[in-house]
Amino acid sequence: MVREGVTRREALTLLGGATAVGLAGCSADEDGATTQSSSEDATTPSDSNASDGDVQPAELPLIDVHIHLTPEPAFGREPFQTDAAIDWMDEHGVDKAIVHPLESPTAWSYPIPSWWVLREVASHPDRLIPFASVGPQQIERFGLDRLQTRINTYLDAGAKGVGELKAPLPIDHDYMHAVYELCASHNVPLLFHMDEMNATDEIGLGAFESMLESYPDTTFIAHGPGWWSQLSKNPAQFGGYPTNSVDSGGPVPRLLTQYDNLYGDLSGGSGWNALTRDRSFAQTFLTTHAEHLMFGTDKLSTSNAVDQFALFETFDLSRNQWAAIRYQNIQQLL
Repeated sequence: MVREGVTRREALTLLGGATAVGLAGCSADEDGATTQSSSEDATTPSDSNASDGDVQPAELPLIDVHIHLTPEPAFGREPFQTDAAIDWMDEHGVDKAIVHPLESPTAWSYPIPSWWVLREVASHPDRLIPFASVGPQQIERFGLDRLQTRINTYLDAGAKGVGELKAPLPIDHDYMHAVYELCASHNVPLLFHMDEMNATDEIGLGAFESMLESYPDTTFIAHGPGWWSQLSKNPAQFGGYPTNSVDSGGPVPRLLTQYDNLYGDLSGGSGWNALTRDRSFAQTFLTTHAEHLMFGTDKLSTSNAVDQFALFETFDLSRNQWAAIRYQNIQQLL
């Protein structure tokens, strides 16, 4: 973790590649592509939930935990190629971004393979961080050894984690277990997408909780409508975009409190919906779980707007809480 009170320039240096990032230049919803406790860090003071008064989040580094590079148009949206991504990051003060492939046939209009992402980000290693993805279903045809070989190859080539895992299987399917085990053995984080088709579960997230218990050495980063729809106590639905007010005691806050190996990705329409359906609840949620939440947008087109940058003007958090959400939580896992 970066120490309290560190300047943006110092923090970028600690993050690595500060000179190449260009300090002067660093000033959607894609949750359904086909359908459309936190532990206190040692550097965090005991009163970290209190507001700092005049906090300026933009002074802190910003890592977007979730973007996609897309080579071709899809669903009426323009592609989002590497140079466009860098320009967009500069415009919005994003210092680094994690780029996720989309390999599953249910993930996007066309496959975006890991090897292509690794190739594309190579020209901007100081700005773009590659993750790798796989289709666990391939175990059925090619066996576990082939899946392991692919993951090993991608990690050896520079991938820093596994994601976006967007597979049309139950969250606790045997093939998904294999991915969780691989992430634990390589000590890399896993970002997964949960909805009514991919990484499926039921109301209450009981199957996912069993995975958290079974794989304590796997770091899960949860994303998607299936996850964020479970914010309120006694949720009425799994998936979708609930609009009712939030009652405390829901599955998501409970799991974030109970499991140190779990983080929430605030990206996409589902992440923004979770923060805006009940802003009073969201204020408390952010301050309580800041050390287990990550800023992300799910940007994948020059033409898809993302709302997450309004987060920093909408809510009142301490400097330490903003630092955790903006960059520290993901930076410590990479």
